[in-house]
Amino acid sequence: MSGRWDILWSPTIPEEFVHFGGDHNLRLFKIKQFSDPEHGPPKGVQTFRVGEASYATLVAVNTKVPSAKCASWYPSTSQPYMLAVGQSNGHVTTTGFGSESSGQHMSYGVDLVPRHARPCLCVEWNKVQGNMIAVGLEKVRADFSLLVWDLNVATTMPKSSLETSGSYRGLHST
Repeated sequence: MSGRWDILWSPTIPEEFVHFGGDHNLRLFKIKQFSDPEHGPPKGVQTFRVGEASYATLVAVNTKVPSAKCASWYPSTSQPYMLAVGQSNGHVTTTGFGSESSGQHMSYGVDLVPRHARPCLCVEWNKVQGNMIAVGLEKVRADFSLLVWDLNVATTMPKSSLETSGSYRGLHST
């Protein structure tokens, strides 16, 4: 495992964070207190010490986004485990750690595709309008480097409409 590792703290659950990079898997960890600080964290669970009396334990792994470069938590308690993940090909995928059958998902699996493939440099949810995602891409001459996607429109459009060149319905660009 090489490369840069990123950590994102959950905006809704203060003791949880996502860790990604290197192998590009998203890992959800939870901070817990030792029941017996002298003996350390429990055995048989992927953990690491984060303080005198606390440790982080692995809760879940998401392997559905193979080339994650950046990510952003959904900013509301209505979907506490949803993330937007920017990839090296410019795609932004909504994914998370809740199962689809649990009802803990809004728009998991939405794939937003820019006109030209290039690395996604940053992604951020709008904290007021949770259906909007801003995406910063590496600049190319024939396309915009900042895209703002409206998931309410993107999730109702056929996939081919999201990938075509020209103007996008529901997409704002600068």
